[in-house]
Amino acid sequence: MPSPDRPRIFVSQETQSSARIRAKVGEELEEADPRAVLTAVLTELVPYDAATRLHMRVRQSFTALALSDAAIADRLRAEYVTFHEQIAGLLRKEQAAGRVAPGDVRETAMELVALAEGLAYYVLIGLVSTDCARERVLAAIADAYV
Repeated sequence: MPSPDRPRIFVSQETQSSARIRAKVGEELEEADPRAVLTAVLTELVPYDAATRLHMRVRQSFTALALSDAAIADRLRAEYVTFHEQIAGLLRKEQAAGRVAPGDVRETAMELVALAEGLAYYVLIGLVSTDCARERVLAAIADAYV
């Protein structure tokens, strides 16, 4: 059974991650260039220092717990639906501007998040380097653009 502090730890790490993303983008996310936000959000999922390693370890631990705890799985599913929709919203803005290829941006959003989180896991276990993972995420973002 997860400790009562786990949800607070998760929220704390997500809050800190959001602050790092805003700092990278340099302005409020709603007003920023969608590609800059997309890049900042997805590369933030690839651990690159102690803070992001901790963030992704906490995030990955909840993912692992969701495999055996239906309540955590329900919560994560809902959060992923929201997260994927946020990424899809950024892609839709770029699609409307003619910068992202036509197609289902919800599918692209899911693929980008899955790639970034899967590579984050690989970084955490030492299978690939941060630079390699970041390059793959950036290449996948670039591939979404025309």
